[in-house]
Amino acid sequence: MNEPGKKKSILEEAGELVAGPREDDYGPPIDDWKRTAAIWSAILGITITAEQACMCMVGVKISRQVNKPSRDNLVDAAGYLLCIEMIEEVVRNERLSKSV
Repeated sequence: MNEPGKKKSILEEAGELVAGPREDDYGPPIDDWKRTAAIWSAILGITITAEQACMCMVGVKISRQVNKPSRDNLVDAAGYLLCIEMIEEVVRNERLSKSV
């Protein structure tokens, strides 16, 4: 928890956004990114995963950060990385439940 008047870290801010307003707006990351991956797969003519779609967005944020540094780029990139972790956890749990 932050002290009064102390700015949140990039990771704290990203975590709060992913688990709060973004999930409220877009749904759970696994669902949001599966939809995104399906759309991108259709556009590109190749199959990509939800994790790969997130990684591409991290790449976009790195490119923007190189051009013009911004805290927002870093918060967004951290949020996308957190989404990858959340997606991988769901996928892992689905595999485990199928193997039981």
